[in-house]
Amino acid sequence: MNILVTGCTGFVGKAVCLDLLDKGYHVTGTARKQSAEFKEAFSGKKFSFIKSNLANSDSINRILSEKHIDCVIHLAAYIPEKNYSYQNCMATNCVGTFNLLESMKSHNVSNLIFASSQMVYAESVSSPIKEDSDLRPSTFYGLSKKHGEELAEHYAHSQSINTIILRFSGIYGPGKKTGAVYNFIKLALAGYSLTVEQKNKVKDIIYIADAVRLISAALTKIRSEAFAIINAGGNSISLQRLAEKIIELTHSDSALILKEGGTQNKMQLCMQKAVPLLNHRSSSLDDSLTELISVIKQS
Repeated sequence: MNILVTGCTGFVGKAVCLDLLDKGYHVTGTARKQSAEFKEAFSGKKFSFIKSNLANSDSINRILSEKHIDCVIHLAAYIPEKNYSYQNCMATNCVGTFNLLESMKSHNVSNLIFASSQMVYAESVSSPIKEDSDLRPSTFYGLSKKHGEELAEHYAHSQSINTIILRFSGIYGPGKKTGAVYNFIKLALAGYSLTVEQKNKVKDIIYIADAVRLISAALTKIRSEAFAIINAGGNSISLQRLAEKIIELTHSDSALILKEGGTQNKMQLCMQKAVPLLNHRSSSLDDSLTELISVIKQS
């Protein structure tokens, strides 16, 4: 099977491409640029990189006209940071997804795995959150992923594109140098205090190896699924307990500073669909954190 991975140079994209190559798939990756580190990781592998910007329809049309693609794994996304651009978010997450779907229609590519986000859900929805829960995103990023899902669903039904949408929780692991998990580990290893602004806030987090396995499992099911939306979560834990656990696992003397305030919502994804359909089993949180701590220590 020939696979196209959009956003291949990202944290998840790189891991997915390496996994697909190990499984014997023919993999083409596309992104706006690739680093020297990325090139080195794929040196000697049967991997094709093509530079593109999904916001430009010509670039994705060129790829699908040149390559005989059986399935697209759509990971490309504009990820929010502080003071992020709504315009860039819209261009990549909405216009880019539209351009991809239009090109898939034109070139008869009939299989799509789309990485969405738990951010499409309403913050006030009760946990565990099921796939049919209210979609009222509180952020522009969440709104852009919701629109991307709606586009994918429309093309799935109108153009017979087999589609699996995976709504991922927060993905962490080796290679990601942002987020609460990474920041807490770095602080604990250095012996600095860990400050938790919202101690009762509960996050759902998934280890990168589990996220990759879910995408791989979706790939084996894609031809038999006309359309499916599946939560892709891992372990649910409060920020306070996450910080405490990391201090324990790093054997750190770091102090824990707890503060009140902010949103105290609980985010836990219901995995009733992923377990039977994709044979999903979350890794032990302690094992995953221990592995990540070891990697960060050596970096």
